[in-house]
Amino acid sequence: MLNKLVCKILMFVLVAAMSGTAQQHPISLKAARTMVELKEKHMDKAASDLLYSILHRSSEFSELAATWQLLGDLHSQRNRHLHAFMAYYTVLHFDIVETQRSDLRVAAKMLTEKSKALVPIKEKLSSLVDKARGEGDASQRELAAIHSLQALEYPKLYPAIIEVARFYAHKLPFAVEVPALWLSISEMEAAQKHYWEALAAALMVVKDYSETEEASLASLRMAGLYAENLKKYDRAAVVYLDIINTEADSMLHADARWAVADLRDHRQKSYSAAVESYNECVENHPGDERIGEAWMRIGQIQIDKLKQPEAGVDAYTRFIELAPTHVLVSEARLAIGRTYEKKMKDYAKAIDAYAAFATEHKDHELAAITLLKAGKLAKDKLKDDAKAIEIFQYIIDNYTTQEPADQARKYFKKLNGK
Repeated sequence: MLNKLVCKILMFVLVAAMSGTAQQHPISLKAARTMVELKEKHMDKAASDLLYSILHRSSEFSELAATWQLLGDLHSQRNRHLHAFMAYYTVLHFDIVETQRSDLRVAAKMLTEKSKALVPIKEKLSSLVDKARGEGDASQRELAAIHSLQALEYPKLYPAIIEVARFYAHKLPFAVEVPALWLSISEMEAAQKHYWEALAAALMVVKDYSETEEASLASLRMAGLYAENLKKYDRAAVVYLDIINTEADSMLHADARWAVADLRDHRQKSYSAAVESYNECVENHPGDERIGEAWMRIGQIQIDKLKQPEAGVDAYTRFIELAPTHVLVSEARLAIGRTYEKKMKDYAKAIDAYAAFATEHKDHELAAITLLKAGKLAKDKLKDDAKAIEIFQYIIDNYTTQEPADQARKYFKKLNGK
């Protein structure tokens, strides 16, 4: 076991180094190296704290490289392979002698073999290790290590990346890259299902970097976490509404409006409020690609949830008038026909709606069968044989090879044989 006197001396140096000035870094680095080399587990926290203290205050490349390497050695001793790899990989972005670079590459690649978590991507990591070289100041080099590993989108690496990312964000809180870095941390935490930690990281951006572009994105992320992962729907709605009320008219603004509508519709089951929100979407963002889905949902809610079929038909009709070439217009026309038939029992209007669908969308896969339905409604519900014969004849003439044409011929013969 470590001699008690040596331990006390090292702890004294640690306290002095962490409270001192930059001139003490060489002394504190020697103390940290001694702690790591002793391989005494009960010294790990003291060594780690000292190393991070040096990293926090130092800007000298050689000192930073040596410190990151010691941190890697410390993690490696305790079989924290992911964190050790991250530390060694960070060192490789600094200007170091080729012998040291070669040794570190070997050490980093060995860690990909030792760690079961890293084995699946060891070839990708090996390639990154071979290419790792940095440019710019120390912070840019540290960021390069973070971003290149995050780009792999491999969640098992995220704990080690997050540790370095958080360190950097606290080390240089005023750096322009920090808001985006906090967003990345939030994303990585969420990928590991650490939703509260993800929320806290996004909140850092909202509160500490409120004037940046990332603050709005962070607000949107917070609302999404509340709604999708934490099931805190009321809180999510508050954040979304705050975005709507404070943001300029932008895509982010539109995203928040659609999110509120979806929240009220599918999560809170507040259907009247959902219709109101969808209407706000189509009124404020008429050019948005989601406008068709909004109109269709307004109609569906009015008909199925609020039991207001007339209002639903009005919504579908309004959609057709405003966006006649939209891909969902065919569905809207079909929905109008079905609503008249099933909900309102207005068979004459149902026939007209089905006919309009088939006329405007003649090549639609449901055109012939929809006309067949219209003919049967004329025959069975309206008792209008002439109308039915007209429709069946149209099917026979225009959809000769399709199955509905065979059925239309049978009905046509029966009606003409009366």
